[in-house]
Amino acid sequence: MLEDEGAPAGPNPDEEAALRAEDNGDLDVMPVALRPEPEEQEPAPKGELPALEDLIKRIPGEVLDTMEELFRAKFVKVERVAKKHLKR
Repeated sequence: MLEDEGAPAGPNPDEEAALRAEDNGDLDVMPVALRPEPEEQEPAPKGELPALEDLIKRIPGEVLDTMEELFRAKFVKVERVAKKHLKR
């Protein structure tokens, strides 16, 4: 049987019925997430973290203004980040 020129190509009704009969509901099964590996504790670097105000003073005012204008970004706290979370 020839299909109309403008009709989309796809399975005919008999093929569709066969495909639906094969579907046994496995598509509704969600995969189980694996447990994350326990994180290894990195030794904390020694020394105090600098005050937020001291770090902000190191950034040129022009850069701070641009960050505020483009991203509405402001610095609010100082904390250490584990090395594994840093992009290399």
